[in-house]
Amino acid sequence: MVEASGGKWDPASRTLTFTSRPQTGVASVTRWRFLGDDSFEWNVQAKDAAGKVYLDISGKLTRKK
Repeated sequence: MVEASGGKWDPASRTLTFTSRPQTGVASVTRWRFLGDDSFEWNVQAKDAAGKVYLDISGKLTRKK
């Protein structure tokens, strides 16, 4: 159960940042950085308060025309 979540847009860096608590004691941060009209890079990291990483993934999506 997600305890809390939210997102914020940074126009200077063209980045959406989402934060959530997917379970008690674990916080996650997801970032989508828009590189242009047809692509963006993303990463997700989830860790506990002690800094133990439970998830760390990233990728790039590009629209095919």
